[in-house]
This record gives sequence, structure tokens and C-alpha cells, in this order.
Amino acid sequence: MGIWTDLATWRGPTVNSGNGTGALNEPADRLDEHHGIVVHIAAGYFEGTIAWQRNPASRVSSHFVVAKDGRIAQMVDTEIRAWTQRAGNRTWLSIENEGFLPDRLTPQQVEANAQLLARSHREHGVPVRNANSPLERGLGHHSMGAEHGFDWGHSQCPGPAIVAQKPTIVARAAQIITPIRPPTPPRPRWIIDDLDDPGDNVMYLVQCTTQTPNPIFVVHDSGKVRHIGPAELAYLRSLTGDDAVPTITESEPSACSRLLAEARVSQGFLQN
Repeated sequence: MGIWTDLATWRGPTVNSGNGTGALNEPADRLDEHHGIVVHIAAGYFEGTIAWQRNPASRVSSHFVVAKDGRIAQMVDTEIRAWTQRAGNRTWLSIENEGFLPDRLTPQQVEANAQLLARSHREHGVPVRNANSPLERGLGHHSMGAEHGFDWGHSQCPGPAIVAQKPTIVARAAQIITPIRPPTPPRPRWIIDDLDDPGDNVMYLVQCTTQTPNPIFVVHDSGKVRHIGPAELAYLRSLTGDDAVPTITESEPSACSRLLAEARVSQGFLQN
């Protein structure tokens, strides 16, 4: 079932959908595919549009009706054909927006349309992009049918002002579907910096194999070297991805002696 009660208030069903028998969710009622979602202007008010779509005499419906304050009513299951754009009904979802030509969508309506596009992408694979022809996929507008010789009905709906807002709707929908990567917790200051030189980052670890036990040194991007304690070592080795700190194994006795000498000189570094 394609009823999105987390986004919309269910105000259906309406007999003006599917094959018109009222026995919905039969194979003859369903969309063939989901090419996109079409923006309309209702030429009416929110509750009036809902009432008209529920009236069998109207022989019209849309999947969603959006009020100027951003409220969304759902009239038809997104798996079922609404009666909105004639030949486009078999492959396109539809949104009727409260208002009259030559209105623009309110900011709340832009957000609601973006939410519906994003959800259509998640549920039905609708591309989050602008569509300007029935041969394309994404966010369409009613008059694009007539503009390209398709039997989609009204050639003026939803009007130039709303068509011009479609890229804004698409951009907002793209933000909605893009997961926000949680910020990486900052490394403790005693891992990253020394007191005298804030910002002196850890570059890599060096483990010397010529001494027992094998000492491990931290090398900073400034070239400074220091001993490392077990707690700090455990932390640095737990880091992954872009934060991972590589470990170099050093078996040359002279190199290990030099590291030890440099670490002894760098007494200003915080110790674990």
C-alpha cells in the first residue's frame, strides 16, 4: 500500500481513481510504472479541492493535495492511478496545489512538494531531477504534456511561476534524500597537539623491533618524535578510514637509536 500517513492526512479513497469501479487495488487499477510526480495548480482552495475530488460527478482526482500552509492530504494510494493528467495517469503521480493562476507556490508548498518528491524517490525510484517532457522522468508539470503533443489536458497548468520553482523543489528534495554524515568526534587534545605547538598533528607510528620490549614512537607532521603510552596507542589504533594512523615497522638499529634520541629531546610533548 502506498498511503503515506507520516507525510499526509489520508482523505481518500475516491471512486475517481483506478478503473473507476470503486473496487480498488485490483490489477486494472494500478499504475504501470512510476515515471515521476506531476505538479498542478488546483484552481481552488484546499478543502474545496478535496471535496470536489471525492465527488463522483467530478471525475478528477490527484494523489496529493497541498494547502498553502503546507498541509498535505492524500486522496489516492500511490500504487493506484489518479485521474489528473489523462494519458499520463498510468505512469505519473500527481500533486494538486491550492491556489489559482498565476500564483507561485508558498515556501510551505515548496517544502511539501519536495518532501513528496523525495518520498516518491525512496518508495518508487522516481529520479530527483527536473522533467520537462513526458518522455523524461522526475518532477514534471501538467502543461508539459500539451507542450510536447501528448494528451495530458490543460496547457496552462500550473503556470510559468510554478514551473520556475521546480528546480528549487528538486534541490530541496535532493537535500532530503542525502544522508547527513554525523560529524567525526574530535580527537582528544592530548592525542593531537602538544602544549607548545597546537595543531601539530600525529602523522604515523613507528614500532622499533630492535629493542625489547619493542618501543613505539609517535611522529608528528612537524617532524617531532615522542614516546607513546598504552592508552594513547590503543586510541590511535582504533581509528579507521580517513582518521586511521599508519604504523611503520623499523628494524634498523641506527634508525631506532635516532628515534629514541629525538624522543628524549622532545620533552615538551604531553605524555600518556
